[in-house]
Amino acid sequence: MSTSRELLKRHLVIRTGLPTAEILVMDGLGVVLARGVENLQADLPCGFYKIRYLAGLAPTDEFLELPPGEGDFTHIAPHLNVDVPKAPRPLQSSSKPQGSSAETGELCVALSFESASSLASALAIRAMDGKQVGILPQESMNSSQGWITLELAPGCYLLETQPEGTSAPETIEQCVWVAKGWRTEVLVPVRSSVPDHPGVPDTGNAAVFMSNPEQPELSENEREFNLAELARQTLGRANPDASLGESVIRDMLHGKFENPMLGIYGAYLMLRGRYDRALLVEVAGNLRRMLGNHPDVLALFLVLDDAAGGPLEFRDPPMLRSAWNVIVARSGVVPAGSYARRIGGNLRGWGAWLQWKAPEAEEQPAAAETGKIDFIKLAQAAASRGSSTPPDNLQPLEKILYTYLARSASQSQEAVKLAKSITASVDKKKVLGSVWSPVVRYLAPSDIEKGTLGAAERVFQPENIALSLGIPQDAITDAGASLSKKLGVEFGWRGHLPFKL
Repeated sequence: MSTSRELLKRHLVIRTGLPTAEILVMDGLGVVLARGVENLQADLPCGFYKIRYLAGLAPTDEFLELPPGEGDFTHIAPHLNVDVPKAPRPLQSSSKPQGSSAETGELCVALSFESASSLASALAIRAMDGKQVGILPQESMNSSQGWITLELAPGCYLLETQPEGTSAPETIEQCVWVAKGWRTEVLVPVRSSVPDHPGVPDTGNAAVFMSNPEQPELSENEREFNLAELARQTLGRANPDASLGESVIRDMLHGKFENPMLGIYGAYLMLRGRYDRALLVEVAGNLRRMLGNHPDVLALFLVLDDAAGGPLEFRDPPMLRSAWNVIVARSGVVPAGSYARRIGGNLRGWGAWLQWKAPEAEEQPAAAETGKIDFIKLAQAAASRGSSTPPDNLQPLEKILYTYLARSASQSQEAVKLAKSITASVDKKKVLGSVWSPVVRYLAPSDIEKGTLGAAERVFQPENIALSLGIPQDAITDAGASLSKKLGVEFGWRGHLPFKL
């Protein structure tokens, strides 16, 4: 018989029956006490807990009482809706292009309708030179028309659509990669907020899979498909620390030879924590041999600082926003005039896929002299004018940078003023603090002042500006150079905070 002290804790077992479901056990303050994937086991004090299941586009929550008693307390999770888009019907081999070449790949795009009976806008597929190579028209209201399979040369292609509900619809784009000898499968859900009204292709929540084109149908490996979807949804969460268990990530990495997208997903999930560099080297090398110069794969070599396989240059955008964040923080990797350079400042959406408004042809700022831009002085000049009163002659990218610098400078000044106020309040409570504090703090700022000043300096570093705006660092530097001339700011990088705050 257990003692009353032993009864204060009990072994909790939660089973979901879904290999890709993440389980979180939280206390009343929202602190995560235990986590697991598919199943969870933990010794916890008896009491009430919130259980959160992450298995789809939205979390599922429930409250659970862990009662006193002996033995395991087993709980079966409620039904979890993974919300994986499904193809309208299997794409039989008869739909495949004739005369397929060993030097090409396949791109299969399918629509998954909910309550919508038709499309509000077409879903176009374009090459990077702007040529349309395929389209799913607005007449795709029945399952026999809701898909298309194309044989294409390896490389990046654009999915284009115009979301419903705006007076001046924007053309939204994102990249998909076609690899030699592989079929890229893109399953796009068609959302409709009002039943019986035209739907919108939701490319931002598309499921992307890769498979062997010799297979006659879309892959029906449910576990691999669910792993891919779980990874995509996890990478799309706003929390940068959101990841999956090591065993799940390793399952993805092992599955990359059958579905290379699993390897790409797994690699970027690895980067969200402390990763095994040797394993990442192996994964990146295998993916490059399978997929060629896929931009999402090349970005992994940026992380590894490994250019042994050739120059790491990104003329085309990647598929994943996680890869884009790696690219924009580096200088010298996004060539001037490239499509990847042009999308900066036009980013849209919030999920795992990198999406942007189709860029217009516009004059690009001239290339800047490396290392000569003082972004802190530039921020001062912008703040003195105000974020709402930029000069009239600014190009779109310059205006974005101007607004960011002006607002950041004002926020940094307020933060430092608050730090000084807190320091002065603390010093006054000390013996003779009101006498010696002004002199001492002028020569030796407090820890909170130094920390705040350090944070302010980091805000204006080019790589951090690039990450905040989602614009390649080279484009930030060029825009900074032209903006400096228009604001009359002298060049001369100092590397420290030059203004009194």
